[in-house]
Amino acid sequence: MPAMSVARTPTVRRSGRKILPRVLLVLFGLVAAGLIIELGLRVVGRSVERDAAAPDADVPADMHTVILCVGDSHTAGSQAPAGLDYPSQLEIALNLADRGRGFRVINLGRPGDNSSQAVDRAIRYLAAARRRPDVIVFNAGFNNCWNFADASALPPGVAHGSRRAQFRYLLASSRALRFSSIVVSRLRQLAGGAREQTEAPQRRSVLGDQNEAEVSFLADWEFQDLARLAQETARRKIGLALLTYWNDVRWMDQAYQRLAAERGATVIDVRNFGSPITELETTGPVPLVARDSHPNKFGYARIARLVAQALVDRGLIPRPQAPKP
Repeated sequence: MPAMSVARTPTVRRSGRKILPRVLLVLFGLVAAGLIIELGLRVVGRSVERDAAAPDADVPADMHTVILCVGDSHTAGSQAPAGLDYPSQLEIALNLADRGRGFRVINLGRPGDNSSQAVDRAIRYLAAARRRPDVIVFNAGFNNCWNFADASALPPGVAHGSRRAQFRYLLASSRALRFSSIVVSRLRQLAGGAREQTEAPQRRSVLGDQNEAEVSFLADWEFQDLARLAQETARRKIGLALLTYWNDVRWMDQAYQRLAAERGATVIDVRNFGSPITELETTGPVPLVARDSHPNKFGYARIARLVAQALVDRGLIPRPQAPKP
């Protein structure tokens, strides 16, 4: 027995010596793979940030007129095929009307953005852009009723925190904001939930236009963001136009009117696509609205025409010149 025991010992040691390098090699491979993935994510993230901040690489320095459209899904072109959002159709319309001068329209819309996020994106763009836009068309604020991320109306620590923290802050501040018992109940229900809200935006709205205190809070928040953007554009001598949605959003309308009264801001009213009868626009032979209440490609075309005309009439862009015979 002792002889057998002595004979096995070197075999075990040799086996251990073979396994250890393999284990170390696997561990090294995992660490290396993790570092590569992390590096790749950072590179991609920085690239995305650069693209989001200044997607003007294809704008010639001598381009005659550059328009920056900032907003949420209504600017991004939700429910329309690629290239048929209102900024794209605006660029086509302007260049068809004036073939002698170049018009470039940049789409800086991102679905789900609230007004604070949209303004932040616009300011980052202006800081990084090689060719400064001549005018900004801004359309965001509907998502303020459910998206409180980065909100200028909340303290920075809360605005950049979780949705639950944002709800708890609003709940704690509800008396100071004079919110009704209804919104307090909604906020308490959301704050006590174990999971984040994942429903569609129209189903996860926290605030609304049925209570004047809520409308007032949302209007003040929107105005803070608009005033910040107006200050930046005025400092850089860039024109600013505030674009409504095709349907009414009370807090946005109030904020727009306030900025127009206090700072002379230009408001482009495209409510109901410039038509007095909503039913004809949504149920007529050529509907302008998709099922989720976003404009469809025809609705965006109507908005593009109204925006082009308003920008010319208000002197924010040059009037198109007819081609010489």
